[in-house]
Amino acid sequence: MMPDPPGPSERPRLGLDALVSRIRDPAFASRHRRQLSLRETSAHVNPVMLAVSSRDSLYVRSWREHARRCAPCRGLFEYFNLPLEP
Repeated sequence: MMPDPPGPSERPRLGLDALVSRIRDPAFASRHRRQLSLRETSAHVNPVMLAVSSRDSLYVRSWREHARRCAPCRGLFEYFNLPLEP
């Protein structure tokens, strides 16, 4: 039977300089990718987010252009009385 891999506290820690230099390594970067934001993983606006967002919030601003081209998202903007124009 193979031993379990070392846990996070048992692994040697890299210094900041060593860590930053490894970012250029494609294999290292692909293993430690940043999680995608909701905007990057969704094809349409989230109605719950729109319901709690103000007219000038970053979320509303980032989806405004998409909503002008997409009928379902435009309908949500209209339902929540959010402007499609800045």
